Amino acid sequence: MNLLRALFDPNFLMSEVARIRDIPRVLRLKQVCRTPKSAQQKLTTALKFLMMKPAPIVRAGIRALQAGRISVVPGWANKATAMFMWATPRWLHQAVFSRVMNATPDRARIIAPPPLLALGCILLGFVARHFFSLRWFAPANTLPILVGVVMIAISIAVVVLAGRTFIAQGTHPNPNRPTKALVLTGVFSVSRNPIYVAFLLFVLAFALLANSLWFVISACVLLLVLHFGVVKQEERYLREKFGDSYEQYCSRVRRWI
Repeated sequence: MNLLRALFDPNFLMSEVARIRDIPRVLRLKQVCRTPKSAQQKLTTALKFLMMKPAPIVRAGIRALQAGRISVVPGWANKATAMFMWATPRWLHQAVFSRVMNATPDRARIIAPPPLLALGCILLGFVARHFFSLRWFAPANTLPILVGVVMIAISIAVVVLAGRTFIAQGTHPNPNRPTKALVLTGVFSVSRNPIYVAFLLFVLAFALLANSLWFVISACVLLLVLHFGVVKQEERYLREKFGDSYEQYCSRVRRWI
């Protein structure tokens, strides 16, 4: 019950964050810090240490502690929250806690990491092929296999080039991180989403390598999921952040190809 309450009650969650027993002893105050000033004076060193921690819920708890909204007292109910953070990927607990705390993170609210979506569609294709092959060319024909290998090589090359372009512009290709600059050069001058086009090409290549039309269906599913769950969210985020610059880019370059 405490875990459910922590996930859906921001005030309870904020109060329980401060109860982590593994934090330095300097944080275990015997009495409540009732004013922001007293909290800052007593916890400055520890706060600087904990603010470097990657977990967003820890940073949220520290900010609440600085503001005097919560106090540091012994407790155990936060263990479920800490276990949830340890057992789940960072992108998942970031999304959960940002929704619970009504935060507005500086990133697009995508449904899942795109590489994970692509791998999931490939896995679904193999599962469907196991029950019904749905072949579309003779097994003795090697030309489709060569074409599939070329498609995989092209998709990998596009991803590498796009990643290098991101790094050259000083931003990160991970959509779960803040976008620091618009990337308009290289493969991004041909498509606004070259990495996602490469993912689709990668999945389609398995239709040739595995000789199964299920991967064509998987690619169609991936296209729909990427379009509505990733691309639309990223476009909304970039439009809000960069305004007219992004609108001009959209008018010059197509979304896909």
